[in-house]
Amino acid sequence: VSAATPSTLSPRSQGLFEPLPFLEELIDLDKVNRLFPGEFHMNAFNITASKMEHFDNVGENEITFDHVRAAFAMPFFYPPYEMDNGQVYIEGATRDPLSFGNLKDRVDRADIKSIVVVDLLDSLDRVLVREPYDLQDAYAISVMTPAIALAERTLEDLQKSHPEIPINRIKFNITARHDHQ
Repeated sequence: VSAATPSTLSPRSQGLFEPLPFLEELIDLDKVNRLFPGEFHMNAFNITASKMEHFDNVGENEITFDHVRAAFAMPFFYPPYEMDNGQVYIEGATRDPLSFGNLKDRVDRADIKSIVVVDLLDSLDRVLVREPYDLQDAYAISVMTPAIALAERTLEDLQKSHPEIPINRIKFNITARHDHQ
């Protein structure tokens, strides 16, 4: 969907694509915020304040479209995203790719039965550790490989610090393409 909505693609463009222009048409956030029984966390790096921020649906909080756009503002692909608060954000995966929010600091962990990680990165690791097909592929590998390594370390650290909480990883079967000739 993003590829169908390129930015102006001028030398002054801050990203290749517009920041998720069809998001409101694809997701009913009001319904998600009302009906999802679990906690949902995402993060973005606030470049105005130079700090990581976590967004969640805990208590009176709700995830907004601003939060989603801030969390997806991947440099080069999407421009930095300015929220209504005047702060400018980029995605947070380069600093905290799994976004466990405040879990590490919580003292009320007894109510946490398990953690579910939607794990795209493990599948990508198996197909990215290879010789690149071309310059574009080399760029993708250079962006994704450090994020994958950081995510793995973050997950290992969480498992070591909280062995009492089972972590369920939902994995995807992503296969390498062999049609680059």
